[in-house]
Amino acid sequence: MKIRVKRMVGITILLLCLVFLNVADALAGLAAGEGMPTQLQNLTDHVEQLHDLVEQRNWFEIRSYIGGPMYLVRRELQDLSQALPPGQQQKARQISRQFTDSLVQLDQGAKRFESTQIDTAQSRLERSFRELKQQLQG
Repeated sequence: MKIRVKRMVGITILLLCLVFLNVADALAGLAAGEGMPTQLQNLTDHVEQLHDLVEQRNWFEIRSYIGGPMYLVRRELQDLSQALPPGQQQKARQISRQFTDSLVQLDQGAKRFESTQIDTAQSRLERSFRELKQQLQG
C-alpha cells in the first residue's frame, strides 16, 4: 500500500513538472514571438473590418462591432502584452490604453454621428495598433 502511494506521489510530481515546463516553454515562445503571427493577423483583420465600417459610415454597425469583436481584441492585446518581457510591458500597456481610448472616441463619435471625431479616432486607433504590433513583434 505504501509503495503505491509513493508511486502515485512520484507520478503526480512528474506530471506537474511536465505541465509546468510545457507552460513555461509556451510562454517563452510567445514572448519570443512564436505563435503571435496568427494572433496578430486575426487582430489585424478585426481592425481592418472596423476601418471598413468607418469608411462606410455605418454608425450602428460601428458601435456594435466595438462592443463585440473589438472588445475581444482589447482583451487579446492585453494578454499578449503581459507575455512580453517586463521591460516592454509598460510601453505595451500604454499603447493599449491609447488603443482603448480611441475605441471609446470612435463609439462616442458614432453615437453622435460625428464624422470628424470618427476619422480622428480611427487614425489614432490604427496608429496605436501599428505601434503595439511593432512592440509585440519585437
